Amino acid sequence: AKECLHRLKVGAASGSTIGVRSLLDASADVSTWPIKAPIEQSTVGTMLGVTMEQFRIALSVMLTTIEGAMKSASSDKIHLLEEEKKKIGLRTSAMKCLETILQSEKGDNIYLLPPFSEATSPAHLFQILIAQGAFVLAERLRQSEWGKSLTPELAASSIMELQPTIDPRSYSGWL
Repeated sequence: AKECLHRLKVGAASGSTIGVRSLLDASADVSTWPIKAPIEQSTVGTMLGVTMEQFRIALSVMLTTIEGAMKSASSDKIHLLEEEKKKIGLRTSAMKCLETILQSEKGDNIYLLPPFSEATSPAHLFQILIAQGAFVLAERLRQSEWGKSLTPELAASSIMELQPTIDPRSYSGWL
């Protein structure tokens, strides 16, 4: 895997359209990995799937690879790499945030499941938590270092999209 990432970085840094496209495609594949890899039980009874930590590490490695390619990529390709770097950076932050607010005291692996595996940023994760009625976790996020970027408008718009079956007393304090 390390050699593959190195080749992707060198290909993108060479300035070739194919090299940059290959790196961007690989980044998109890494970014959607947990969505494409559902959790299953193995034949020996253990869980098979993607943990939040595995996914966050994969995103971090891809982010480093993109940053390396940006150092010597041609100027006409930099904007594509910067855009992808921003997307992967936000997704990495969302996964680190989710990992932090779900801290398992036992150190267990936490498997990544939809809709949480689809969070593209801490703000998007906040919207997902609200939509799932996970108000305690949403409040943990709001109180965390990532909560600084959350606006009252985001909270209000997220609450406005809630299903009517959710008890209003559980979120009325946020309005």
